[in-house]
Amino acid sequence: MIPFNSIAHTYPGEAEQALSDISLGFGDSTVTALVGPNGAGKSTLTRVLVGLERAKGAIRLDGRVLRAKERTRLGYVVMQDVHRQLFAADVREELTLGVPADQLDEDRIERILAEHGLAEVVGRHPMSLSGGQKQRLVIAAAQMVDKEVYVFDEPSSGLDYRHLRSTARTIRDLAESGKVVVVVTHDEELLDACADSVVQMRPLAPA
Repeated sequence: MIPFNSIAHTYPGEAEQALSDISLGFGDSTVTALVGPNGAGKSTLTRVLVGLERAKGAIRLDGRVLRAKERTRLGYVVMQDVHRQLFAADVREELTLGVPADQLDEDRIERILAEHGLAEVVGRHPMSLSGGQKQRLVIAAAQMVDKEVYVFDEPSSGLDYRHLRSTARTIRDLAESGKVVVVVTHDEELLDACADSVVQMRPLAPA
């Protein structure tokens, strides 16, 4: 469990808070979905969770306050704009970025490629893939790394129903392996397929 206690955040140069007095817990072995309209603070909250934004208040793990740098080390984010997460020369290299060479398991790599419908494009440059294939590649790469916290921001964007179900299975598998998993989505089908709990967020009223 990672509890948030009275979390508040204001972006530099902004007068209004993006988050105010947020107190909730993100459980391990659980998929927590954040829903709500644009501007409700969903992405900001996840950025705080993984240390990409600093905030007032306390964020703890096992009773110990987690600093932003520690949260960054523990977390992995699948961004809504997947183009910002594609760096390698081909699909296989992208899938294994960040995984130590002595921990690479060829059978697991092949299984994950097949699960996400990427086996036939393994030698292609990631930027040459379709939008849905890029989305599936970034999700598959998340599955390869061993982190404690996973955030998926609109992970079903560009996916057909079959690949939505595959993505939901990946998210469930991560949670069932003991990870903290947070999903930001407007997709009711994805919610039904993978979420254990749903947090409704609303924009802050003007001060």
